[in-house]
Amino acid sequence: LNREYQTHGYSLVYHPLGILRPALEKWSAFERQRNSPGFTKAVHLPKINNGARVRVAGLLSLQQRPPTAKGFAFLTLEDEGGLINVVLMPEVYKRFRLTIVYNPMLDISGTLEKVNGVINLKAREIKPLPVEKLLGAVAQDTAPDYNFTKCIDDHTVG
Repeated sequence: LNREYQTHGYSLVYHPLGILRPALEKWSAFERQRNSPGFTKAVHLPKINNGARVRVAGLLSLQQRPPTAKGFAFLTLEDEGGLINVVLMPEVYKRFRLTIVYNPMLDISGTLEKVNGVINLKAREIKPLPVEKLLGAVAQDTAPDYNFTKCIDDHTVG
């Protein structure tokens, strides 16, 4: 996957959020213990009630701030299952503008709005997704469990 991204800049097989999902699930479980919402996938948003507090993680694929929108900004995030429309009030955009500009993967909390079949997340807080930390957690979970101290003590091993 790393070579695919280095060569092409994208992967035809894996979405970056799909790779991070196991670590995101663990993080979500931890957050729920502290009464904070865990991460919701794009495919699950239609099943959630209007007005619910939601948290999503995604790759920023589009940012718009039309001059006719009175300071509102619009983001499109994508995860491994679909797209997430995000609406930012002018004050929210001002507060988190640099986070959006400098971080391609975001952690966004807000309120779900469903109007005439269109689903938007009205953002309240935007944080960078700690990709390096999540990748470390994924690598740690998939790495074989070696006991290197045994190799030092017993020279017949390894």
